[in-house]
Amino acid sequence: MEVYQKRLESFAKPKRIKPAKGRAVSISWPHDNADYKATPESLAEAGFFYKPELGFPDNVQCYLCKRELSEWEPDDDPLEIHYQKCEHCPWAVLRCGLLHDTDSHQRFVFPDKSRIPSSPFLEQMRYETFQAGKGWPYDEEGDAHRCHSRRVRCTRSLLFSLP
Repeated sequence: MEVYQKRLESFAKPKRIKPAKGRAVSISWPHDNADYKATPESLAEAGFFYKPELGFPDNVQCYLCKRELSEWEPDDDPLEIHYQKCEHCPWAVLRCGLLHDTDSHQRFVFPDKSRIPSSPFLEQMRYETFQAGKGWPYDEEGDAHRCHSRRVRCTRSLLFSLP
């Protein structure tokens, strides 16, 4: 679920859930109207994929920090909620936190100096995105690409992994 398109597709089909007793039930994303900010697109952008549970038909999970959130209200902004609730999640810090780095004209202003891209904290968060899922595919020994995450980290790259 590291890829945006896969996260988005997770909302498209109903999910079958088998309770402890009884028959399996199908659950679909319940908020398919314009009144909610938590749309499949905004949730996927915020790092979430659809993972419903019995009693929580709008449950989602972050692909990176594995945090699950549910009971979305119409005004809940997935980017803001992920950033507030998961302060140590690299995706929340790097992607969702961008809301706090810009002014009303979408110019970067960095009112919080710890969020300057060259800060050690953001460098560590970028490095951790390379460790998500199966990890950075070029970290294998003998890999001819020579693009190991350790080297990328040493160069203080402003990149982060978007597999």
